[in-house]
Amino acid sequence: AVGFNDVRDNDLNLIAAKAAKKVLDEAGVPCKVTDFGGNNGKGWYEIGKTAADYDVFCSIHHNSVDGNAQGAEVLVHKTKADAEDLQLSSMMSAEIAKELGIRDRIANGRPPRQSLSVLSGAEDTNVRVSVLAELYFIQVPVPDTKDWSTRGGEAVARAIMKWLGQTS
Repeated sequence: AVGFNDVRDNDLNLIAAKAAKKVLDEAGVPCKVTDFGGNNGKGWYEIGKTAADYDVFCSIHHNSVDGNAQGAEVLVHKTKADAEDLQLSSMMSAEIAKELGIRDRIANGRPPRQSLSVLSGAEDTNVRVSVLAELYFIQVPVPDTKDWSTRGGEAVARAIMKWLGQTS
């Protein structure tokens, strides 16, 4: 997606993924960035399958839709998600929204269950949970996209650590 001032979601996704990885690495939680700058020739389902042998798979996004969509939302697979996926979705959506001072679209009634190929691939592995995090929507100007994406990525990591602490 391309947002306000021609910012590209792939660039912001990498910033957020690196920020999340840094926080997780510092906490001693194994983390691997499996895709950046687009899908690198793989289909979304195949990217999701890189979740194998991990506790958490989180696909980070910054999409662009109409201006009414601004807020954080963390989605789960429409039919394959279980209670743990929904728990992390809720926790992560709240953490991102709090960090960025924006609406938590999941807490405000957005259904978290969606048909998403990347989550289908992840759920077909032995991963414990898989989520797709929309940190914020880039069609609306924000003060500093790099800062927001960094802070959003850090919020993703904090939510993962909280979830692991509660479920391990």
